[in-house]
Amino acid sequence: MEIKYDNSKKLIYDDKYFITKTINEINVSDLIMIGNNVCQILNKNMSYDNIKIFIKCINIFNDTKCDDILYNEQIVYIPIIAIKTYEFICINCKFIKLYDAYTHSIRKIKIDLQLDEFIINRINDESEIKTIEFKNLIRIIDIL
Repeated sequence: MEIKYDNSKKLIYDDKYFITKTINEINVSDLIMIGNNVCQILNKNMSYDNIKIFIKCINIFNDTKCDDILYNEQIVYIPIIAIKTYEFICINCKFIKLYDAYTHSIRKIKIDLQLDEFIINRINDESEIKTIEFKNLIRIIDIL
């Protein structure tokens, strides 16, 4: 599922996925939408004339850094994310299978054996996997 834009390339607000705030209400470490990316604010500085706000962010799903310039009192979209815990089922060369006890469903997460080596080494048959999710994006954040 993609985030939809109107003709002027602005995000279409959907209250199932976003809430809105002004940039002045946002703090360092909060999540915001920058384009089509869910980003965590690393640094926020105001210009000397108090009109522009410079932010440095990191995409929480792929760790890419990005910068943006916003105007004072500008409305930003705050993604509504879910943090879920799954039970580990099995791992093969490309996927980790997880069981959601709440919905009684199985979730497959694509993995890269080299990039995700740290995660793979920590998983055992008793593991519970904690994830962060937004729409169709998922990332493992902890192994319990």
